[in-house]
Amino acid sequence: MYGEEEKQELFTVVEEEAVSDIVDAAVAQYPWADEVFQAAVWLIAKDRESGEPIPGTTPLRRLMYLRPNRLAKSPGVLVRYWVEDVTAGAAEDRIVVDWVKFYDYDDDDAVTPAAYIHKP
Repeated sequence: MYGEEEKQELFTVVEEEAVSDIVDAAVAQYPWADEVFQAAVWLIAKDRESGEPIPGTTPLRRLMYLRPNRLAKSPGVLVRYWVEDVTAGAAEDRIVVDWVKFYDYDDDDAVTPAAYIHKP
Protein backbone atom coordinates (compact mmCIF):
# COMPACT_ATOMS: atom_id res chain seq x y z
CA MET A 1 0.00 0.00 0.00
CA TYR A 2 1.23 3.51 -0.79
CA GLY A 3 3.06 5.18 2.08
CA GLU A 4 3.78 1.96 3.93
CA GLU A 5 7.32 0.76 4.02
CA GLU A 6 8.05 -2.91 4.05
CA LYS A 7 9.97 -3.74 7.20
CA GLN A 8 13.10 -5.66 6.47
CA GLU A 9 14.47 -8.12 8.98
CA LEU A 10 17.83 -7.19 10.44
CA PHE A 11 20.08 -10.08 11.34
CA THR A 12 22.01 -10.18 14.60
CA VAL A 13 25.68 -9.31 14.07
CA VAL A 14 28.32 -10.32 16.61
CA GLU A 15 31.97 -9.30 16.55
CA GLU A 16 34.80 -11.46 17.73
CA GLU A 17 36.80 -9.77 20.50
CA ALA A 18 39.80 -9.19 18.23
CA VAL A 19 37.58 -7.22 15.83
CA SER A 20 36.41 -4.91 18.61
CA ASP A 21 40.04 -4.36 19.65
CA ILE A 22 41.05 -3.47 16.07
CA VAL A 23 38.17 -1.01 15.69
CA ASP A 24 39.00 0.64 19.03
CA ALA A 25 42.68 0.94 18.08
CA ALA A 26 41.84 2.35 14.63
CA VAL A 27 39.98 5.31 16.16
CA ALA A 28 43.34 6.77 17.24
CA GLN A 29 44.43 6.98 13.59
CA TYR A 30 41.02 7.42 11.93
CA PRO A 31 38.49 9.44 13.98
CA TRP A 32 35.62 8.06 11.84
CA ALA A 33 36.71 4.42 12.07
CA ASP A 34 33.90 3.29 14.37
CA GLU A 35 31.21 5.02 12.29
CA VAL A 36 32.56 3.52 9.05
CA PHE A 37 32.67 0.06 10.65
CA GLN A 38 29.13 0.43 12.01
CA ALA A 39 27.92 1.44 8.53
CA ALA A 40 29.39 -1.77 7.09
CA VAL A 41 27.83 -3.82 9.90
CA TRP A 42 24.43 -2.21 9.23
CA LEU A 43 24.66 -3.10 5.54
CA ILE A 44 25.56 -6.69 6.42
CA ALA A 45 22.70 -6.90 8.96
CA LYS A 46 20.23 -5.79 6.28
CA ASP A 47 21.52 -8.21 3.65
CA ARG A 48 23.74 -11.02 4.83
CA GLU A 49 24.73 -11.81 1.25
CA SER A 50 25.85 -8.25 0.47
CA GLY A 51 29.55 -9.04 0.69
CA GLU A 52 31.63 -10.76 -1.96
CA PRO A 53 31.95 -14.54 -1.36
CA ILE A 54 35.44 -15.84 -0.61
CA PRO A 55 35.73 -19.16 -2.49
CA GLY A 56 37.09 -22.17 -0.65
CA THR A 57 36.25 -20.99 2.87
CA THR A 58 34.28 -23.16 5.29
CA PRO A 59 31.92 -21.91 6.44
CA LEU A 60 31.57 -19.62 3.42
CA ARG A 61 32.98 -16.25 4.37
CA ARG A 62 32.19 -12.98 2.66
CA LEU A 63 34.11 -9.74 2.37
CA MET A 64 32.32 -6.39 2.64
CA TYR A 65 34.26 -3.30 1.74
CA LEU A 66 33.54 0.39 1.97
CA ARG A 67 35.87 2.69 0.09
CA PRO A 68 37.60 5.57 1.83
CA ASN A 69 36.49 9.13 1.18
CA ARG A 70 39.21 11.77 1.01
CA LEU A 71 36.89 14.76 1.53
CA ALA A 72 35.19 13.23 4.57
CA LYS A 73 38.57 12.00 5.82
CA SER A 74 37.05 8.60 6.47
CA PRO A 75 39.06 5.40 6.06
CA GLY A 76 38.18 2.45 3.91
CA VAL A 77 37.24 -0.74 5.69
CA LEU A 78 37.31 -4.42 4.81
CA VAL A 79 35.06 -6.64 6.91
CA ARG A 80 35.15 -10.44 6.72
CA TYR A 81 32.14 -12.30 8.06
CA TRP A 82 30.25 -15.57 7.92
CA VAL A 83 26.68 -16.60 8.60
CA GLU A 84 25.92 -18.98 11.44
CA ASP A 85 22.48 -20.35 10.71
CA VAL A 86 19.93 -22.47 12.48
CA THR A 87 20.54 -25.42 10.16
CA ALA A 88 24.12 -25.59 11.49
CA GLY A 89 22.88 -25.84 15.08
CA ALA A 90 22.84 -22.16 16.03
CA ALA A 91 20.01 -20.88 18.24
CA GLU A 92 19.25 -18.20 15.65
CA ASP A 93 20.58 -17.03 12.33
CA ARG A 94 23.35 -14.56 13.05
CA ILE A 95 26.34 -13.00 11.37
CA VAL A 96 29.82 -13.33 12.85
CA VAL A 97 32.44 -10.71 11.99
CA ASP A 98 35.83 -12.35 12.42
CA TRP A 99 38.26 -9.89 10.77
CA VAL A 100 38.46 -6.19 9.92
CA LYS A 101 41.04 -3.92 8.32
CA PHE A 102 41.08 -0.14 7.88
CA TYR A 103 43.06 1.58 5.15
CA ASP A 104 43.86 5.07 3.86
CA TYR A 105 42.48 6.85 0.86
CA ASP A 106 44.36 6.18 -2.35
CA ASP A 107 43.74 7.76 -5.76
CA ASP A 108 42.85 4.28 -7.02
CA ASP A 109 39.95 4.30 -4.53
CA ALA A 110 38.71 7.71 -5.61
CA VAL A 111 35.05 8.15 -4.75
CA THR A 112 34.76 11.93 -4.84
CA PRO A 113 32.88 13.53 -7.77
CA ALA A 114 36.11 15.00 -9.13
CA ALA A 115 37.41 11.46 -9.59
CA TYR A 116 34.82 10.80 -12.27
CA ILE A 117 35.65 13.85 -14.42
CA HIS A 118 37.75 13.01 -17.45
CA LYS A 119 41.10 14.80 -17.34
CA PRO A 120 42.96 14.83 -20.68
